[in-house]
Amino acid sequence: MKVLRIMIPACIGRLANSGKRRAATMNRSRFHIGSRTLLIITAGLWLISANAYAQNRGPSHFRDRLNQQVVSPFEFYGFGAPFPRLATNSADLTNFNNGLLNFQEVETLNSATAASGPPGQLGPLFNNTSCAACHSNPARGGGGLTLMEQRLSTGGPPVKIFAVDHMLFGGALPQAGVATIFQFGQIAPPLGAQINIPDNSPSVCQDVEIARGFSPELPICIADGSNDTGLSGRPSCVAHRQSLPLFGDGLVEATADATFEAIAASQPTSIRGTVRMISDIDNFDGLAGEVSSATRAALSAPHVARFGWKDDFSSLLGFAADAYLNEIGITNDLNSQPNTTCAMGVQQFGVTLQTADDPEDTVDSTGRADIDRFTDFMRGLQPPPPALENASAQTGRQIFSQIGCVGCHVAAIHHHGLQPGIIRAANNQWNRSIVQRQPGPGPRHLSTVRRFPSARHGFARRWCQ
Repeated sequence: MKVLRIMIPACIGRLANSGKRRAATMNRSRFHIGSRTLLIITAGLWLISANAYAQNRGPSHFRDRLNQQVVSPFEFYGFGAPFPRLATNSADLTNFNNGLLNFQEVETLNSATAASGPPGQLGPLFNNTSCAACHSNPARGGGGLTLMEQRLSTGGPPVKIFAVDHMLFGGALPQAGVATIFQFGQIAPPLGAQINIPDNSPSVCQDVEIARGFSPELPICIADGSNDTGLSGRPSCVAHRQSLPLFGDGLVEATADATFEAIAASQPTSIRGTVRMISDIDNFDGLAGEVSSATRAALSAPHVARFGWKDDFSSLLGFAADAYLNEIGITNDLNSQPNTTCAMGVQQFGVTLQTADDPEDTVDSTGRADIDRFTDFMRGLQPPPPALENASAQTGRQIFSQIGCVGCHVAAIHHHGLQPGIIRAANNQWNRSIVQRQPGPGPRHLSTVRRFPSARHGFARRWCQ
């Protein structure tokens, strides 16, 4: 039995976190959409040109790859760094950095099928315009800082704060007769009118959330309290959630089901949990035709649930596909059906708000879609670094163990083998683990799923030593 260590960081004090927050008022509200954090640019070999994106360029939701600046992974005291061995492998590092670029890409109202222009199509209901907008503290891939996702007591997808038909206050403007600015409309700060502001006048699209039972007057849910009436009937309260950091999630995905079952079995009976099994495919809405039978089979296999609001997914690919639809409003080949068509064909200030272009995120000639690149980036993020322990922290560690916290929060995982993730990519030099793309017609002509071939090429062993 081997030991896969996932370190638990001690509290880190006095982290230099300088930045400025953009605050804006609309309908007498103030909403902080993020802050810039002090970022430390690491070793020079991490530098990579986005010209890598130009290779095998084909139809893709991810646009303007040739115009990207030179980029490197950013690190904040070790947060946001890739696994050490990944950082020394040019092919793996390219995929990680491409995923980082895609992760922080800002979506617009441009049609996803447009031949040029920025990436689209945002919404029609959304919570933000990029993954990094909610996962950036203290570095890309981190948690939320000021944004709070809202969930109804009756369950279901998150409440979408913004809507494309309550977003613009103006259209395109000519610039000295030379160029056009604000091609996709002028956005009222921060991203339009928020549905959770009491004096907001809901738009047609925001009425979709109102019909679900949302109201800015709903109280905050109290755990096991009388104001939470459960999953049936009308919502009685709303729960606020901050986005969780993604650091080390690749290790969580790679941990075998048997390991989680063993952890549960070893817990004291008074706190012993129940291992939840999930098939990711059950939580998708409309798989597109380009999704191969091998990918469908991999997503259909039951595994221990580990990602999402209520652990709805066992794979980071499934998690990415769900978040892209429910947080940003981008349909993809695993979730090809939009949440609503409330703005279909509607124009404001000359801008088309929603186009029948679903699924909007599809694979390009490299065999990857946006959700695959998000997965590349999340899988490569190493766990948070442990802080140096002073005497107080060492005492805290002892108390942590003595009072039983270690029953749920284990410091090291004794793994029972490694579990493959789901990767859909040409040449598959990223993980060497499971679904490989073989030469053949179509964007995803995949072979069968296979286990990690050896310890030398295993996910954790390859990158963590």
